[in-house]
Amino acid sequence: MASAAPPKKPCAAEADVPTSAAAGDPPLLTLKDTPDVCVREASFPGQRDWLDGTPVFPLCLVASPPEGHVSDSISGVAATAWATANRAALSGLVRRHGALFVRGLLPADAHAFGSLVTEGLALENFPYVGGNAVRTAVVGDVVFTANESPPERVIPFHHELAQTPVSPSWILFFCVHPATVSGGETPLALSTRVYSQLAEAYPAFVQQLAERGVSYRRVMSEYDRSASAIGRGWRATLNATSPEEAEEALAAKGYTWEWLGNGQPGHGRLLREVSPPLPATRPVGDDGAVAFFNQIYAAYTGWTDEYNTPADCVRDGAGGSLDGEAMAAVGRVLEDCAARIAWTPGDVMYIDNRRAYHARGTFKGSRRVLASLAK
Repeated sequence: MASAAPPKKPCAAEADVPTSAAAGDPPLLTLKDTPDVCVREASFPGQRDWLDGTPVFPLCLVASPPEGHVSDSISGVAATAWATANRAALSGLVRRHGALFVRGLLPADAHAFGSLVTEGLALENFPYVGGNAVRTAVVGDVVFTANESPPERVIPFHHELAQTPVSPSWILFFCVHPATVSGGETPLALSTRVYSQLAEAYPAFVQQLAERGVSYRRVMSEYDRSASAIGRGWRATLNATSPEEAEEALAAKGYTWEWLGNGQPGHGRLLREVSPPLPATRPVGDDGAVAFFNQIYAAYTGWTDEYNTPADCVRDGAGGSLDGEAMAAVGRVLEDCAARIAWTPGDVMYIDNRRAYHARGTFKGSRRVLASLAK
């Protein structure tokens, strides 16, 4: 079922964590302990195992110092060294399972997370350009806050930046602290299962999207509006300092646009962007699997604020509207395929953006989850 090899000696903190390494796994999918870190596979509430040959989703691991280690926690330096030693195996496991969830590896420190990404995993940074979420840089341009929309707003399932011509291959989330009262999980959904279920139940709809693609449209204010889940202004979205630079950036991506005058006080000039037709499905891997890779559900249900109406924010690539019954089915299938694991401080999610959706639930209290994107 899983592919993380058990440590050579028990982890003092997690000796009873079950392991089930696949005997036939190639070496590149076998994780190795390091002198300061030992890792075992774990089962967490909310993890999915369909018992039909689909790998568990996400693969969950628990890290701890080896038995007899003087420290009761793992340092950021030790975590980075472990990731360096297991770099190829980790990326292979994320591709196989769609996502990897690791508990106990990192202290709740943003710089330790940044080092894990840039030094341990050696991932090439993907700048957050073109996205619609308001975010704040935390460690250089590598680590930033996750979507800063209000806690009462659900962020629907989506593939990161699938509404743009170029999207990251990898997403990493890191929990500094979970919601202090309740909620705030980051649900995941396996996109290949979403595609399979929709293709069986709504073949004409899936064929429409596969043939025509989808086009996204959004009205942006000039400046960020944190009260909106899609409130990133066009200056930040397009990395532009003037309307002329914004137009150049849009033209380079094949977008059309329209200036709409001024918005509400403090919002600046409004700009409507319309993407060219973009793929709604994409093949992944060498086994013929297809992912339902898009942002249509997020756009159709969640792109709403004083300037945007969700159903108008996404159409098929020929300009046609999307069938409401089929879109409701997309939501049901996403929920059916969802995995929900509660955050604890220091938890890391490593996600294959081609294979897995992510979302955000509502929460109460304060919450700090950080993100990093990679090419």
